Order: sequence, then structure tokens, then C-alpha cells
Amino acid sequence: MKIIYNDSKGHIFTGIISIFIISFFIIAILLINMNYFIKSENNEIIANDNLKYITEDYIKNIEILSYDTLEEISENAVKSKNPVQDVNKEFKKVLNDKLAQKNIEYNNLYNVNIVSDVISIENGDKPEFLKVKVFLNIKKENNEFNEIIDTKTTVLNLKDPLGLLLCEGSTYNETNVIYEDSLSNYLSNRNIENSEHYINATGPLNIKKCPYDPYIHHGDNQTLSDCIKNGYYHESSDGSCYLCRLEAKSTCPHYGFETFIIPRDNLSNNLSSVSSSDHVVFFENYPGNSYNYSDSRIIFLDNSHRLKYGL
Repeated sequence: MKIIYNDSKGHIFTGIISIFIISFFIIAILLINMNYFIKSENNEIIANDNLKYITEDYIKNIEILSYDTLEEISENAVKSKNPVQDVNKEFKKVLNDKLAQKNIEYNNLYNVNIVSDVISIENGDKPEFLKVKVFLNIKKENNEFNEIIDTKTTVLNLKDPLGLLLCEGSTYNETNVIYEDSLSNYLSNRNIENSEHYINATGPLNIKKCPYDPYIHHGDNQTLSDCIKNGYYHESSDGSCYLCRLEAKSTCPHYGFETFIIPRDNLSNNLSSVSSSDHVVFFENYPGNSYNYSDSRIIFLDNSHRLKYGL
């Protein structure tokens, strides 16, 4: 006799197993897709971080190369004794050439394509800083940086060619401009009284910011003597900014610098001549009276500069 079993439990068990298998495959597919998504997202983050590092590093190089560009331009002005005709145009040309070389270097190092173009250089809030504006496009694979960036550079320790550009026959050494007869002749041609006091005058060659601030403390002890000895520069609304100094402009509308032009040795006291602040010597030409700041050394100061420096 044939016995037939109606095994409903077997069908249910088979169904449960099938559901587990299907669920397993669904979960496995989801996990694979999620893992792929996470890896893709991580790769994108890594790529973005890599581009961010490259961009930040490149911007630092713009700051360095901006200083190198100013140094090159100022050195050429000092050596040739020819003023820069258009400092903005010259700066853009020289810096663009330097950046073009840097772009090739980055392409070889990081496999990135860089397009850069210098837009401008202009004065900052302080005369020792300049603002540099550059268009920058950096592409690496599917990532891109595209922006006009603002960086700044300093003029500290760069050469100041102003006196050499204005006084034909002046010379220089590592620290000073040596005027010999050139400044006396420059003043005499402008009918300045007692211009002979500036025979063999000297002035600083390198931009160094005066640490004695507020300036009124120049009247304390040997502060003025130390300032003059070190050839420090001071902020001045009347003095030329650095960019205009490169163009041989003894005055300009920008917030700039002033420094002292030192008359020759062994002048007696109670003398007068043009005030020794450089923008007065080279442009405004108003008189000052002698001020003895060291043994046998004097400068000429008008009342406003005496007040400014606490003398």
C-alpha cells in the first residue's frame, strides 16, 4: 500500500531558506555597493585634499616669487641707475615669467595643469607690505581650483634706489648710498641755501623698519643716533611708497616711507639747510635747523619733524 505524506512543514522550511538566501544576496549586493560608494567618496576626498595641498603650496610660492621679483627689479634699478618706467607692468611681466616656470615644475611633480596670470600689485595698509593679485586655475583629473587670489609680500630688506636715481654721480656700498657731490649739486640746482652741507652726505640703501614706535621716543637717550646708524625707515604720509621709489618719484599720493639723509661729518652746530627727511631733501625743500644727535654729527630738522620724533 502506497502512503502519501502532506509535508507542509517541509514547504515552509524550504520557503524560509529561500528567503534567507535571497536576503543574503540582497544584503551582499548592498554592502558591495556601499563599499564602492565609500571608496569613491574617500578617493574624492583624497583627491580634493591633494588639490588643496597643491593649491596652498602654490600660493605660498606666489608670495616668495613676488618678493624675488621685487628684489630683481630693485637690484636692476640700483645697478643701472635707471628708474622703472611702469612698475606695475614690469612686475607683472617678471612675475608671470617666474610663475610660468613654476607651472612646468608643478606639472612634472604633481601632474597638474596650472594657468596663472598676474593682475596687479598695489600698496597695502602699511608701507612695508604690498598686495599682489593673481588669477589662478589648477586642474588635476576631475578636480579644479579657479579663483582670483590676493596675497601679500614685504619690501623689507629690499634696496631703495630713489637717491641713486635722482642724484647723478652717487654711488653705493652694501648698506649706504654715498652722494659725494651729487646731492649738493642736486640741491644747488634748485637754489637751496647751504647745499654744501650735503657734500659727502649718505643715506640708507636697504628698507629697514624702525623699531622705535611711537616715533616720539626718538628723543629718548641715544635712540635717534641708533636709528640713524642702522638706517631705519619710518611710516610717512608725505614720503614716497616703495613702488613709486622704484619709478624715481620723490613724492606720491600713497602712504609711504621717510628716512634721514645724513649731512657730511664735522659740521658745527647752529647751522641751517634743507630738512634732512628724504622727501623734504628731494622734493619739498623746506629748511631745518641743525640737531646734534652724536659727536660731530648733525641732521637738519624742521619743527614738524622735531615734533614727530620727540626732539
